[in-house]
Amino acid sequence: MLTVSHTKVVVHDPIETLKAMNAGASIGRLGDGEIKLILFTAMRFQEPSEALHLRLLEVLRSNLPGLLVGVPYLTDAQIADLRELADQQMVDRFVSHRARLNAMWDPAKVYHSAFVSRPDAWPITDYTEFFALWRSLWKGRHVVVVEPNVPEYCFNQPGVLTGHASLEQVFVPKKRAFDRYDRILKRCLQFPKDRLFLMAAGPAATILAHDLHAEGYQALDVGHIWRWLRDDPDPIRRPK
Repeated sequence: MLTVSHTKVVVHDPIETLKAMNAGASIGRLGDGEIKLILFTAMRFQEPSEALHLRLLEVLRSNLPGLLVGVPYLTDAQIADLRELADQQMVDRFVSHRARLNAMWDPAKVYHSAFVSRPDAWPITDYTEFFALWRSLWKGRHVVVVEPNVPEYCFNQPGVLTGHASLEQVFVPKKRAFDRYDRILKRCLQFPKDRLFLMAAGPAATILAHDLHAEGYQALDVGHIWRWLRDDPDPIRRPK
């Protein structure tokens, strides 16, 4: 098991995070955008608000059994490795996140990796295992995808979802989805409890994972992983 520890906080790596998801856990991730929103800084698809600030902090500090909370944490050694492979501005953002997280997270909590959906942002050694763990999540499952209704986006891409038993969709706005949060949650709660939720809806997905898990669903905030699962995937490593 690979973990990192900072100020007594344990953060499990993406592979361990995926294994826990395959064992039935849900996950809500807080990445670049969610941390900005907690600090009342706008992100590309969502404006900050007091309500969103409080809900994201609730997820960050949640102790719901079976709910993983993903954070964008890297050790000094991992940052050094990533600087050889990835965009430098992206790495600099991850460095700044550590200090911000120290002021916000629960030091007694065990966290998981937000990079589970960003193979370009973690020095993963076994991509075969990484993608196999992702695809095994929905094998034989009845899946509900929560995403924008945009043809070139998310799980509409060829090759992303394979092996599932059935597929249903809940469409959300591409921008400011949290502004419609109550309506989105109400729609999701109409599905049977055996459904697996895969959500790509920005910070709304982070909070949905928490609330749907509390209602007995397995709910996964999957972020941008679709980019690397489609038939024409993004490169894993971006040049400097």
